[in-house]
Formats: sequence, C-alpha cells, structure tokens
Amino acid sequence: MFEFCDNDDDGCMNPLQILQMLQKVERLFTRESSRIDIESQILLNSIADQKAEMNFHFILAVIR
Repeated sequence: MFEFCDNDDDGCMNPLQILQMLQKVERLFTRESSRIDIESQILLNSIADQKAEMNFHFILAVIR
C-alpha cells in the first residue's frame, strides 16, 4: 500500500500523501462493503425464492 501511495517515490510519505492513502483505503472499503451487501441480498432473495417454491409444491401436494 505504501509503494502504491508514495507518488514521488522518495520513500517517505508527507501528511497529504497519508491522507490520500487513507482516502483510497476508505473508497476501496466502501466499494467492497457495498458489493458484499448486494451479494448478500441476492443470496437472501435466492433462498426466499427456493423456500417459496418448496411451499408452493407442498401446498399443491396437499390440495391434490
């Protein structure tokens, strides 16, 4: 991460570079958290769909 953010390759980071590094980390974390939230919701929807389908088939079997 240090090498990625040490823009002038002087082996040191000034306060501005540290701030920029932290901002990049925050953006990456936010993006990854959003992706995980979306994937979790997709998984929950898939499970709910499967349960609804199983219930539908169960009700049809009981009615017959």
